[in-house]
Amino acid sequence: MRKGSVIFVLLLLVLTFMGSAVASECTDCHESVTPKIVEDFSSGVMGDKIDCSNCHGSAHNSADNVENVKFPTHETCGACHDVQDTQYMEGKHSIAWAALFAPPTTGDQPKELMEGQKGCGGCHKIGAKDETG
Repeated sequence: MRKGSVIFVLLLLVLTFMGSAVASECTDCHESVTPKIVEDFSSGVMGDKIDCSNCHGSAHNSADNVENVKFPTHETCGACHDVQDTQYMEGKHSIAWAALFAPPTTGDQPKELMEGQKGCGGCHKIGAKDETG
């Protein structure tokens, strides 16, 4: 009986720290590749509760297979954030997201539109927070 208890405790410890190991592998690399994204993620509640692979999958683990990264969709987010997903789908951002992939592509848009006043970059600059958040 004692041997079974020891094995159970060891298994519990391994499962507890498995997510941390995966997150550490991701952040070890991404701290130099995308440091502000890592900083933003780590500073939020999700950074304490989940690891990168929960949303991005585990098929990407080096610069050699970056094409295997899973890009999260609203369904990915909605699995944990049902209320927010419903709000998103009823708002302007879901339409804007669909428009990003409709011709003409954003790559064909003037830089000023995308990075400046009117495109996504007008409000959203991932990793570049200022005093307004």
